[in-house]
Amino acid sequence: MRSSCQFDEWCVSFVKANPQSTVLHIACGLDSRINRISTRLPKELQWIEVDRPEIMNLRKKLDLADGPHQVGYRLLEGDVTNLKWLKNVPSVRPTLIIMEGLLMYLQPEHGKHLIKQLVDRFPRGQVVCDHMGTLMCLFSSWNWISMFKERRVKFQWGLTDPTAVAQLDVKLRLLTSIPYPILPPWFGYWKSKVLFAIPLVRNNMG
Repeated sequence: MRSSCQFDEWCVSFVKANPQSTVLHIACGLDSRINRISTRLPKELQWIEVDRPEIMNLRKKLDLADGPHQVGYRLLEGDVTNLKWLKNVPSVRPTLIIMEGLLMYLQPEHGKHLIKQLVDRFPRGQVVCDHMGTLMCLFSSWNWISMFKERRVKFQWGLTDPTAVAQLDVKLRLLTSIPYPILPPWFGYWKSKVLFAIPLVRNNMG
């Protein structure tokens, strides 16, 4: 929830500075961000949600296929490992690319390719994303941690430093980075606070 709220604020800040812009939400899932912040969006905005066909069908069944009437809104079927859909996204406007809860599930080569293709496609704009550190990726492969075992979650791409994303292309520049304040609840609050005081641990979690 904390991460989503921060993404909301970054989104609002970008579209306020760039009213005639595009928001490209990749791997949107069932996220309802556009409805949460609809009253703060300029009418000139274009908002595009991208995800796999089965997710888009589910959005339609759950009445999540329509955005606020005051902005241009559409759904676009596409997979992050096959970027043919990218040519259907206009590139003339400043573009905010949202990738929340995505990069850590990709193989590193797929994630790097995705980011490079996005940078080449959109010459003006910003990317907002989250990532997991290498320790969290390691934890996700341990079957004795119930959170990962029960949900069959396994993170693939871990980054020890948020600047690693910016280093993928000379046109990228890191504007800000906000670390998670504590480890997940299953680890324990006070143990999390103690461990997060150690830079090596903090930088490798996410």
